[in-house]
Amino acid sequence: MKPVKQLPQAIEIEDAILGILLDQPKALHSVISKLPVDAFYSHKNQVIYNAISEQFSASRPTDLISINSKLQAENKLESIGGINALMDLTNGVVNTASLDYYCEVVSETYKRRLGIIKATELVDKLYGGDEMVDNLSLANELTLSLSNETSNVGGIHISNSLIELIREQEMELSGEFSGCKSGFKDLDNQILGFKNQQVVIVAGRPGMGKTTFGINVAYRLAKHYSTPVGFFSLEMSHTELTKKFAAIEAQISNSRINELDEQKLHEYFRKAQAIGTLPIHIDDKPNASIDDIRARAITMKRRHDIKLLVIDYIQLINVGKNKGNREQEISEISRKIKLLAKELNIPIIAIAQLSRQVEASDPKIPFLHHLRESGSIEQDADMVLMLWRAEYYDYPEFEFDSRMEDSKGKCVCFVRKNRNGETGRVLFRNNLALSSFYDINVDNFIPPNLDF
Repeated sequence: MKPVKQLPQAIEIEDAILGILLDQPKALHSVISKLPVDAFYSHKNQVIYNAISEQFSASRPTDLISINSKLQAENKLESIGGINALMDLTNGVVNTASLDYYCEVVSETYKRRLGIIKATELVDKLYGGDEMVDNLSLANELTLSLSNETSNVGGIHISNSLIELIREQEMELSGEFSGCKSGFKDLDNQILGFKNQQVVIVAGRPGMGKTTFGINVAYRLAKHYSTPVGFFSLEMSHTELTKKFAAIEAQISNSRINELDEQKLHEYFRKAQAIGTLPIHIDDKPNASIDDIRARAITMKRRHDIKLLVIDYIQLINVGKNKGNREQEISEISRKIKLLAKELNIPIIAIAQLSRQVEASDPKIPFLHHLRESGSIEQDADMVLMLWRAEYYDYPEFEFDSRMEDSKGKCVCFVRKNRNGETGRVLFRNNLALSSFYDINVDNFIPPNLDF
């Protein structure tokens, strides 16, 4: 009979960590954010570490006497072996300088146990004949969970969160932040870039350039910051998308390629080939469900470490199985996109179509209530950007910042919601024939390549 394998564990090292914490309470600051209670395999050690964590959270002493009193008051002292068990832990303290190493060992054994549990669940599902989409999702979740930090499992004390907040604010003051830029100077000044775990909705009526805007953000991040980007397109094929990236790079409309002579055509191909080096990863599976997207996005994150994901667009996503009316389905999709942003720890730009009610107003300017019919998109979004082109509606000019602007080649981006900052509006130049958006500032304007 084959012997039953024991789950990975390191009881002696767990004992050593607890002994150090009881003997030198100040050491807890370097441990509490690294190890959740479940990282300890021994039930006795879980009880002791949980008592230490609770004392820490309540800003109470975490020395041996205090923990002994707490366990006694909660009738848990005898279950862990009494005060003698606590004293044995402190008596075994030898080398406190190895605490970080001990934490790494316990964290590693914890991750391995989680992996075995998840893998066993996956094997059971494969034998049980569950849908392959569910199995793929579970497999990717397993891989992601093993590659990510597990320090937040079981919660994180606010003192540790405060340290992260201060670090983020220091980064912002120095011009950096946890997330990525939009690639547009004026927009970044307004929104301070896209933060990790944010869902950014880019909304508008047809013809406003929503997809083109998402493509331009992906292009600029990949081109100017070497940021790996994922792009899920439920409407266009990967070749159609690549044509648009090539048009941005070469600054020539794809509709004019047939008009080029041989020399110009070679020049176009030479320029377009530059996008082949960009870290842009396209998934164009049609009729994808939100669970498909999640599974594929996890794979994309694991393989390419993407820092931003663009989904084009929300209303084309299906939920797989019938969940009710379309508004309820959109609500579920919206919630799962938010959960995915947190799971991947990156910003997600999700493009959304606005209702026809925009066309009934005068002027035909989009507001948040035009999004409210689409389930809970507005509620789940951290930021909502709405694109509006006066030129599309044949307005020759429009008011912007107390002055009149010629509508030709202009697009207004309304920041209608910004959970972590101010709302407002930003003016862009755009040329949809060249699949391009530009900063309004002339110094940053990239003129179309008129030599072609």
